[in-house]
Amino acid sequence: HNRAGGGLHTFEEKGFEFDTGFHYCGELRPGKELRAIVDNLCDGEVEFAYLEECPVEPGVYDKVVFSQASSESAAASDADCSPVSTSGDAVLVPAGPEQWWKQLHADFPGEQAALAAYQHDLVTAAKAFMPYLIWRSMPWGVLKRLLYYILAKPMVKLSLVTATERLKSITDNHRLKAALSYLSLGCAGMTPDNIQYGLVPALHNHFMQGAAYPHGGPSQIAAAMVRQIERQGGRVFVRAPVARIVTELDHPGATPRVVGVQLGRGKEATVRAPWVVSTAGIHHTFGKLLDPVTVPAQPRLQALAETLPRTHGHVFLFVGLEGDAKSLDL
Repeated sequence: HNRAGGGLHTFEEKGFEFDTGFHYCGELRPGKELRAIVDNLCDGEVEFAYLEECPVEPGVYDKVVFSQASSESAAASDADCSPVSTSGDAVLVPAGPEQWWKQLHADFPGEQAALAAYQHDLVTAAKAFMPYLIWRSMPWGVLKRLLYYILAKPMVKLSLVTATERLKSITDNHRLKAALSYLSLGCAGMTPDNIQYGLVPALHNHFMQGAAYPHGGPSQIAAAMVRQIERQGGRVFVRAPVARIVTELDHPGATPRVVGVQLGRGKEATVRAPWVVSTAGIHHTFGKLLDPVTVPAQPRLQALAETLPRTHGHVFLFVGLEGDAKSLDL
């Protein structure tokens, strides 16, 4: 990478500006916890526009569109909860819980029991999600095992089945299944029959008050974060791949400790740091970046990594269209 930001990158090609990852984000209204975190990371430099304030469809931040073909295929398959984004009927997704439930009851008048069941799951996920994340972040030990039933079990219980399995248990309406599970595709890149159900109500809770997009595009978030890091005395490197994580022994027989990273590709420099956070994934971190001779825990973690399936790679296609939807008959 020749610029910082990862999925916050934007680029221009043949007169079109493309985003590479960020599409919209919830919980960014002033006063929300996530907005406070973003403001702290960016020193309050980034402002946001809210999709539900768009004058084209006021109050609406999303739309689930069905084609005739998708409706017919859904009727023939219990596993299909996925909308097809072509011309056809649509379900609007307004911001605000009252507005959303009113819209769902209007679109699905015979599904009161199913909607009540899903609303119950929403409340459960809202209460359980943060305690579950706290439990996940704790080091393994007696305390974590004791707190499992208090902090983790409610969310785990929601996640023991896929979204398709849970939604099939509360309704036979394929359009309703799609309206309740479509976020799994856009936000997690997974179809409802592959995603843990607990993430589906968690995503809806995340967007319950609507969605936001940064003024100037997502690259503004990355640029503001870099400036904030540098103001605190930090540095951000690009075109600087990490060759390995450096460890040292305080004395013979001691447990190796991480002291920094060594850069590769002609940049044979070592950046020393008291803490190293790797987001390269468990397979690459413990299989490539750490030396198995100096890290006694690696064989155990390597064995654990082998039980975890690797995620799929992705290829992005960026398409620029000259004309609007009407003139192009989309």
